[in-house]
Amino acid sequence: MVGMGGAGAALINGTAGALINPSAIAVRQTTDLDAWNWDYHLDALTGKYSSDYDNNGVVAGEYSGASLVTGGFALRLHDWSGAVTYLTQSAPVPGSAPALTASATRLRLIVGRYNAQYDLAFGIGV
Repeated sequence: MVGMGGAGAALINGTAGALINPSAIAVRQTTDLDAWNWDYHLDALTGKYSSDYDNNGVVAGEYSGASLVTGGFALRLHDWSGAVTYLTQSAPVPGSAPALTASATRLRLIVGRYNAQYDLAFGIGV
């Protein structure tokens, strides 16, 4: 999902995909033929140890990159799906004195449904 430039909204399914597209939890793998299934993810990403975090040629100070932690759990029963995802992100604010860190946390509840007749997945998240 990292480095796909937004293309993940159409390609990534399951709870990791639900971070950017709520209908991703309703999309089944082609090998998933069961009446029910479950999915989870737990990921961490940090740019704190990079000297050029966003690859723009500007060398950043030590420990200056953003950090992200995310997790999620989903359950599918026939064509209906439900999920909960958690995301927390923090990044130091460059040039702030005293040193400040910006952070955000998001918890989402998601419901999705797959319509086989139209091969279409719907989803909504709060």
